[in-house]
Amino acid sequence: MTITKSANRRALLVAPLAALMLLSACRSGPADIEVTRFHMGQPVTRGSIVVEANDPALATTVEFRTFQAVVIEELARIGFGAPVGGAPSEFVATMAYTQTTQSSRAAPANTQVGFGFTGSGTAAPSTGAAVAVPVGRRDNLVAVNTLSMQIKRRANMTPIWEGRASVTETAGTDAASMSATIRPLSAALLKDFPGTSGTTVRVPQ
Repeated sequence: MTITKSANRRALLVAPLAALMLLSACRSGPADIEVTRFHMGQPVTRGSIVVEANDPALATTVEFRTFQAVVIEELARIGFGAPVGGAPSEFVATMAYTQTTQSSRAAPANTQVGFGFTGSGTAAPSTGAAVAVPVGRRDNLVAVNTLSMQIKRRANMTPIWEGRASVTETAGTDAASMSATIRPLSAALLKDFPGTSGTTVRVPQ
């Protein structure tokens, strides 16, 4: 009888611990960032660079200036610097950022924001929000934030590298704001620069 009571007592003590361990295992950290890069497969030389907005209307906004500073900082980490003494930069980087909102059960939103690396011109990025909620059941919304950038050689404005990085977070949370994701997106986009061309990789935050 004593042995049975002791076993039951141990079971009562262990059960809450097991539940806590299970809850801890179910918690997830920051979402991975999906990164895709394109280039010609040759080493990309470093040099002076400026970062411009793909949409000229955004160029003077506080938001763009803030995000631009983050991207410039990340470019400096991989060897690109600011022009010196008023001289024109050797490279021009064009950046765009978007946020789309969709149902967590819906098919992934089209978050491609590209400039046509293999094409002859620069295309405007897709913008806006897409929301798809199945009828008859409650659903959660997610925000898909995307940063895209193209680097051109100023001498002939030929694209030498292009990439985009996307992350999905729960819509409406602090983590889902573009302000919160711009730095991890920039860091992931330029990680191991220039990266493997044409391959999508997942980069932990």
